[in-house]
Amino acid sequence: MRIIGIIGTGKMGAWIARFMEKEGYDVFVYDIDHLKKKKLASESENIFEASSLKDLTEKAEIIVLAVPIRAVPKVARELRDLVSKSHIVIDISSTKVKTLRALSKLPCRVLGVHPLFGPSANDLKGKKVILTPVDESGLELAKKAERWLRKKGAFTTIMSAEKHDRIMELILALTHFIGLVTAITLSDYPLEELQCCAGPTFTALQALSVTVAMDSPEMLADIQTSLNSVSHIQKFLENALRLAKLIENADITSLELEIRKTARRVVEKIDQREQRKILYKIFK
Repeated sequence: MRIIGIIGTGKMGAWIARFMEKEGYDVFVYDIDHLKKKKLASESENIFEASSLKDLTEKAEIIVLAVPIRAVPKVARELRDLVSKSHIVIDISSTKVKTLRALSKLPCRVLGVHPLFGPSANDLKGKKVILTPVDESGLELAKKAERWLRKKGAFTTIMSAEKHDRIMELILALTHFIGLVTAITLSDYPLEELQCCAGPTFTALQALSVTVAMDSPEMLADIQTSLNSVSHIQKFLENALRLAKLIENADITSLELEIRKTARRVVEKIDQREQRKILYKIFK
């Protein structure tokens, strides 16, 4: 019998529970919100409620941690006396250095996993997943997980927690910041009037802003404060103010030069095939 335990029955925790149940696992779920775990368990005869963390660790040796980033250290402390060497704890949070540092104190194998997709996915086909091992035993575990994920059609990358977080400072934190500031700015204007005249570029920007604004405030705040993204945000603001000054001064020559220089830098970093993919996704 294959058994897995999941701590946290939010959107991703529930998605993993349903997915693993379809994969033939008996799934035990625990959440401090008893109504949420009860509702999830009622969906299937192979998803069960665990009455406590102790109950969960006694029933399952593979445990997925799907709790908010800020809750990981607390859950790690609670698990310390409940897990043994035979357990495997998998953290799926969006940041890794701080969460894995807390989990590395557990007397069991630990693996960081970052699914780069949301709970609207039907399966793992074509989805990106980053694996962040804690140590040598974790690397062996990551390679085993990678083989399993690739069989399901996922694209996987193994990297250190430090490298993961450096990349996420740009991919998540800076992108969320831009989307949030855009949402705040656009909320001051009549959106219906803007939409009736919107082209693909504005539509893409609006989609980003709406996606960010409608996401979990807790998760967005955790990502911003858990990653060292302030330097990137400051650089973004400096560039924005520099361009705004050129526009304010109607310095069309310098502005055109800046645009051409930026275009050359972008072309140098992205090959033509990748450019076409990006443009297709934006303007399709």
